[in-house]
Amino acid sequence: MFFKIISCHLSVRYIQTLERNNKILKTGCNRYLCGLMLFVLSCYGQATQLGEYFDSLPAFDKVYLLCETKNNKYVALYGNVDKESKPISLFYVYGGKNNPELIYPSLDYQDKKIPFEHRYYTRPFTSYLFILFRNQSFLYTLGYEWEKGKESLYLNVISSDSGKEYYFPCKKVKVNELSQIAKYLSCNRTKDEAMGCLSSKESLGL
Repeated sequence: MFFKIISCHLSVRYIQTLERNNKILKTGCNRYLCGLMLFVLSCYGQATQLGEYFDSLPAFDKVYLLCETKNNKYVALYGNVDKESKPISLFYVYGGKNNPELIYPSLDYQDKKIPFEHRYYTRPFTSYLFILFRNQSFLYTLGYEWEKGKESLYLNVISSDSGKEYYFPCKKVKVNELSQIAKYLSCNRTKDEAMGCLSSKESLGL
């Protein structure tokens, strides 16, 4: 079955094989093949786009965030999905073009638990979405804020040792699908906070 092909890079190879054998032209485009081709084109486009900035990354299925910050660094969130499009891995990468300075977790990470959390808040004309993770003594937050039609996307880093805070707003956004991954991540909140979380059935429609 076509839909048993899980990863984009394997699917791309399959399509390329069909093209070489001229099978697409001979058999036409049935709904299974067309569906696979659309899936491949979507993933391949994202993979190609991220590969322009971090060409040493291994194969992956999905990009949830890609932006350029004001200090000419790039921030990305990407990973692999299963046959139901649910995430099975998630990685954060930051650095200059084709020069990643931090990849979290490390690429040899084997734990099935995705080490990221999220928080979400909404009221009329306002939505906040945060994806968080801790690396050593630093708290990293990928934030998306929408207020009265104005959007902002940024990286915020806080040192628990010194208390210093570093803010990197995105000046160019290539991909923003944070809500598509946030709903699968653990909820980060306390009982007294107004912040909530997205369920797996919800989406901001970013």
